[in-house]
Amino acid sequence: MNIVKRNRFSALLIALAILVAIVDGFSAASVPAAASQDTPKQRKTVWDGVYTKDQATRGKGEYDDNCAGCHSTGEGPPLVGDAFMRRWFEDNLNAPFTKMRTQMPLDAPGTLPDQVYVDVISFLLAASGFPAGADELPPNPELLASIFVVEKEGPGGPAPNFSLVQVVGCLTQSADKSWILTNSTEPVRARESGDSNPADLKIAEARALGSQAFRLLDFPVLGRETRKGHKVQAKGYIIRQPNTDDRLNLTSLQTLAESCPQ
Repeated sequence: MNIVKRNRFSALLIALAILVAIVDGFSAASVPAAASQDTPKQRKTVWDGVYTKDQATRGKGEYDDNCAGCHSTGEGPPLVGDAFMRRWFEDNLNAPFTKMRTQMPLDAPGTLPDQVYVDVISFLLAASGFPAGADELPPNPELLASIFVVEKEGPGGPAPNFSLVQVVGCLTQSADKSWILTNSTEPVRARESGDSNPADLKIAEARALGSQAFRLLDFPVLGRETRKGHKVQAKGYIIRQPNTDDRLNLTSLQTLAESCPQ
């Protein structure tokens, strides 16, 4: 190849390299805009104003028409105030939405439009003291799943009094014949009151013991002596007591190991 042709070829390569750099630069500049569209929705809590006042007003009307007949007469459990926090603590708003749209009203489950269910949730939030905001709560399960029910201080606080919890500890009997769960873990929110499945029990079995104690209420008479000294998982409604052991109104008790490390 002569010198002229070599120089022309080199110039062509340089021009091509510049063109590729320009195209790459343009593509790179476009990436942030595209990536920003795929950014997951930021987690919110019920303290961030996730419904509007008008929506809560609509929800109250729907609640009065479809829910109050049971939940305001004692036939169904209360839904607002401390009861709302106890029931849905550390859960997200898709949980009550799913429960409502599949199980409520009791005499005609799932027959109301999804918009009605989220309007009712908005009323429950307002009646429970959570603030309103600028945007309505939409009937969108993905968005509802990103909104969490926590204390005002944020996640990680203790389970509310009278809420359903689960703990791991050692089953013992005191001198006065009361049954006590000693060396217990910190109570965590339980979703179901009944027995756990084998996979969940394996996870519970691996939990290290703690330093708390709970006096057990409504302990089943049958079989309790055979579990004495066992490492167990207990579920129940926590009843906090000043200056003494807290109580646990049992709903489930399962053996994790037949001995309890000391």
